[in-house]
Amino acid sequence: MSFILAIGMLLVTLPIINITDKTGTLFYIIYYWITMFVLGGAVTCIDIPLFYILQKYIPDEIRGRVLSSGMGFVKIVVPIASMIAGLLLGVLPIYILPLTGGIVLCGFSILVLLRNKNESTNFKF
Repeated sequence: MSFILAIGMLLVTLPIINITDKTGTLFYIIYYWITMFVLGGAVTCIDIPLFYILQKYIPDEIRGRVLSSGMGFVKIVVPIASMIAGLLLGVLPIYILPLTGGIVLCGFSILVLLRNKNESTNFKF
């Protein structure tokens, strides 16, 4: 699913790179609606199994602390990443950040898939 997320991130940049006057506003609305729908589905398909696995394997005594620590980490990292992205947008073209993020996530997904090619990745739920 992270590969689909990476492809979605790459799809976000396509209209920004190739802006033409021939394409109407309705095209962009439909294009981004479909792209955001795919991204949302991919994030959901990643989050649900991840939280299931975390809840299954983390002992009951520390589950709340572990999950809240993870959520707290995300709440700290997102504003920092937004500030860094804002600074970079002043220096780089606007399409570079999602394009780079998509390429890095795509490469990481391929690397993980190749690494786990011989291993069974099916979890016994």
